[in-house]
Amino acid sequence: MSILFGVVIMLVVSKKESLIVKLQERVSLLEKAMNLLLFGEYVEIAEAEKKEILSRLMDYIEGKEEEFIDLEELENIVQDKNTQKGS
Repeated sequence: MSILFGVVIMLVVSKKESLIVKLQERVSLLEKAMNLLLFGEYVEIAEAEKKEILSRLMDYIEGKEEEFIDLEELENIVQDKNTQKGS
């Protein structure tokens, strides 16, 4: 019975360690993406990581689509403000 209990504990610990490793990989990936976006720092990124970053970014953009405005709409807003200042 105690051997079985020990095996179960080892499996639980192993599963938690595996989850921690996956989370560390995600944090590392996000850190690389943020450095690239915010600071323009070149960081060597593996092809799989590039695909993961692009996938997450596209998911974010699609989920927040209503928060973005069309470029032409932005240009019109700026032109309207410039016209109002000139009047």
